[in-house]
Amino acid sequence: MRDRTETIFEGLKNGLDAEQIDNSLRRESMSFGERTEKNFVKCLRIHFDWLLKSIVKGTKQDDHDGIDFWLSFNKNYEFPWLNNLRLPAQVKSSPEEVDKYRNESSYIELGKKVIVINANPRLSGTAFKKQVRLELKRIHRLLTNDEEIIHS
Repeated sequence: MRDRTETIFEGLKNGLDAEQIDNSLRRESMSFGERTEKNFVKCLRIHFDWLLKSIVKGTKQDDHDGIDFWLSFNKNYEFPWLNNLRLPAQVKSSPEEVDKYRNESSYIELGKKVIVINANPRLSGTAFKKQVRLELKRIHRLLTNDEEIIHS
């Protein structure tokens, strides 16, 4: 992705007004976001196909509520607690965006039970796998704590 400054200078050089430059920046940002989401799905299919029953794009309402995808899981032995579970996922393109999302009200309202992944296309497969495993462990701890509270 081009640097924002490059886009602004190029727009000014070509005689674009502020609104046209803003639209250009928005288009570039959107296309990068779309590439990041496609990379998320591709990496899940490459590294976790055995675990996933389905990957479903969220609705517009889901997106408004902070959910990009819904992940459903197969019966498996590595993460048996995931059997037939459905979890929301939020896809970001940098660690900073992941951290920012974790402070948003939508994340907190969802009980922090959202898989939040930096799926920047430049990220290595190893880093992606590590993030997913850490997120699954984090959510497992949250669900286990909820069970302990319910059964107390």
